[in-house]
Amino acid sequence: KILVFPKGLALLFAANSNWNYDKDPFEALKFEAPLEELKARLEKGEPVFQDLIKTKILDNSHKVILESRPNKQLGKKMEEEEKATLQKHRETLSEKDIEDLINETVKLKEIQETPDSPEAMKSVPGLELSDIPKETPKVPTELLSGEPTVLRHALPTSGVIYTDVAFDLSRVPEELIPLVPLFTRALKQLGTAKGDFVSLTRRVGMSTGGISASTICMNKKGDSEPVAYLFMRGKAMAPQISELSDLMQEIALTTDFDNKDRIVQLASQARSGAQSSLVSSGHMVANASLAAQTTKAGWLSGQFSGVEQYKFLSELLKRIEDGGWEGVLQQLKALQACIFNKASCSILNITSDAEHLDPAQASLEKLASNLPADESSGPVLLDPTLGRRADGIVVPTQVNYVGKGGNLYESGYEYHGSALVVSKLLGATYLWDKVRVVGGAYGGFCRFDPRSGDFKYLSYRDPNLGQTLETYDGAPGFLKDLELGEDELTKAVIGCMGDVDAYLLPDAKGYQAMLRHLLGEDDEYRQKVRDQILGTKVEDFHKFGEALEPVIEKGGICVVGSAEACDKAKEKYGLSLTSPFAEE
Repeated sequence: KILVFPKGLALLFAANSNWNYDKDPFEALKFEAPLEELKARLEKGEPVFQDLIKTKILDNSHKVILESRPNKQLGKKMEEEEKATLQKHRETLSEKDIEDLINETVKLKEIQETPDSPEAMKSVPGLELSDIPKETPKVPTELLSGEPTVLRHALPTSGVIYTDVAFDLSRVPEELIPLVPLFTRALKQLGTAKGDFVSLTRRVGMSTGGISASTICMNKKGDSEPVAYLFMRGKAMAPQISELSDLMQEIALTTDFDNKDRIVQLASQARSGAQSSLVSSGHMVANASLAAQTTKAGWLSGQFSGVEQYKFLSELLKRIEDGGWEGVLQQLKALQACIFNKASCSILNITSDAEHLDPAQASLEKLASNLPADESSGPVLLDPTLGRRADGIVVPTQVNYVGKGGNLYESGYEYHGSALVVSKLLGATYLWDKVRVVGGAYGGFCRFDPRSGDFKYLSYRDPNLGQTLETYDGAPGFLKDLELGEDELTKAVIGCMGDVDAYLLPDAKGYQAMLRHLLGEDDEYRQKVRDQILGTKVEDFHKFGEALEPVIEKGGICVVGSAEACDKAKEKYGLSLTSPFAEE
């Protein structure tokens, strides 16, 4: 996870907790002495945390047990009750009351759709374009070619060493791809050759600031093959860097996957999370589904999340229940072998104070040298079936998540940095006004991926479906007819630069620099895009509007919504409906 919260604000909020109650605001910042005292108590064998758990949790009589029981008919029941309430209220209204309500609604829509006056906008204080640095911020990066490649970033980290070890996923066989998220989740959640997972957790906590594993899958501009990696990330104080490296090696090479009950528990938790996201984060599901229609990276990401991952986990649990555990175990071990080896270990990324880079590099290189040789036949070339389609994913909900998208590069658009300015303004004005303010959705926005050329419209908790799709089709016309004054254009550019120059802590800077290296985005390319953003003109909005026009007829659709809404829209929009929960 990339941390973007400024350290100064973190310290301020820590001080405020005491300050608000007339206590010493600096007490929370003086952590060294209390920490040393705690370490001393632990070294004496004092059961500090055990006593706290006993008194505050186990022996605590103040308890509440809350049981939630699902009801498949609740959504329909609530909707019927709401309709009945409205009908009952309508019967109490006179013809004049109804006419007044209609007039008030017309006035409200007029207010909602009327932009603020230039005088009102000028009253809001803001930055000037001259306040934005013209040069792209650079992260100090020392690249040492080899196998694996070493990236070193000398940044002030107060003695903390941040490490990232990148393992290429291109050697994972296609049939094992859906298992990768569970495999990644299981690392550090199982025991190793040196003890169970409780023991491992204790050793990680005592010697490091934490070890995690995660995956990424991204497009690389000009390349159809996905950039997919599993990262093992860790941090430790400089004196503990050897322990950190040893623990990362232990987890990678000796994790014991032969624990059926724990794997079932982890798979069940992951399935529950996937099920929840289908209902509560349908916009992300729609986004992933649209991406999976056009690029290999999108298809691969779709296997890691959303509907496909939910289906896979459901089938996996059924398979284990039916006696197929040994086959699952062998697949987990096969993943371990094809990911954690010398050939797949691609990058050793280190971020720390300059004086700690050498010992950190030596420790990570030792880890890499201890990895086994690759016994696979080499990278696997994915060949998924791609193509635009109209998907309707039916879930138990009263709202919809409506997505539509297309690939602008396929229609001849050539990337220009101004696209980031245009897409941000489109989401903050037209889509905000039409989808959220007027349409009643909780959110309406768009996303453009400069690496793949994919552009997507998305809505969040949307009471509409067809109306929202029609709104999306009106976006090109909005942009082509858009006229911006100098002040409005400046604000649009500055708003975009706020995303480009987002605050990053040192570890996040090093991590981002590594991602840019993997994606081939050097400082020269970034400076070119920055210059284009800062030089955005009104004409660029018109050109982008023209580039969006093919999406109207050729764009793919994905709707995550209620059965009623999807059924009504099925024929008009050619939706192919699927109900993940009904298939169980």
